Amino acid sequence: MFINTERRDIGTVARGISKELEKMRPEIDQEIADTQKQLDELKTSAKAGAQDQVAKLQETLNGLKGLRWELKGEYARMNESFGDLGQGLILASILVYFLMVPLFHSYMGPFIIMFTVPLGLIGVLAMLFVTRTTLNVQSAMGVIFLVGIVVSNGVLLVDFANKQRQLGATVYAAITTAAAIRFRPILMTFLATFLDLIPMAIGLGKGSEANVPLARAVVGGLLTSTALTLIVVPILFTLFMRERSKSEIDLDAELADEAAPRPALSHGSGDLGNKPLENGTEALLYGAGQGPSHGSGGG
Repeated sequence: MFINTERRDIGTVARGISKELEKMRPEIDQEIADTQKQLDELKTSAKAGAQDQVAKLQETLNGLKGLRWELKGEYARMNESFGDLGQGLILASILVYFLMVPLFHSYMGPFIIMFTVPLGLIGVLAMLFVTRTTLNVQSAMGVIFLVGIVVSNGVLLVDFANKQRQLGATVYAAITTAAAIRFRPILMTFLATFLDLIPMAIGLGKGSEANVPLARAVVGGLLTSTALTLIVVPILFTLFMRERSKSEIDLDAELADEAAPRPALSHGSGDLGNKPLENGTEALLYGAGQGPSHGSGGG
């Protein structure tokens, strides 16, 4: 079997070999059928030495029926790496989600933010297709890097919207205000990362070809996630978040009030006295169990 490997990656070559081997499957099936027919004829024959021929044909038939092929070497190691990277992507997404849950004191907010990850995957596949770049180990690593980058845009929106809701804004008003005000930070974050990866994605310089798939995957994911986050996240926020009830307690505010230092009163045994503070004013302090002192005399 001869396979052309010029300007072809290992995955394409492996698929070509598999196709050629699959074309041989009908020929093998026909040979199995012919061998089985000969074996049946010999079993019913009374010729001398037929038993030896039956044994040989049976051995040949067993070999044909047990024939299978499997690609090993670099291709097998590449598939194993893809499996490990896929598990890493799933684990990274789960860890990012559970990291945001205690920060937002909610399961729904981080759930909405995690929708930015598939928005980035759209751009990754589109960019690799347009640039004719293969989905390899480097581009898969770029997808994992992309998870932490695209989630930050959703965090900016949802966190600001939650603060607006604490001030009394409705869900719709909070998320629209967040999208308008946080547009500039999101755009600046996108441009900083995008412009930094452009030279790597183009492949400028010697020895940079290995990192080209990684950079292109990240750039493509950034393009779509930044554009779609400002549309998809507000829609999901208005669909999933409920209006804040008046009796709902602001946990952050309660914790801040408890942590605030309170001025301590001096419980001395003496009479009423005036104690000057550091800023020059005077604080009126009373002794233990005493109230404001009035003159004992009349008048």
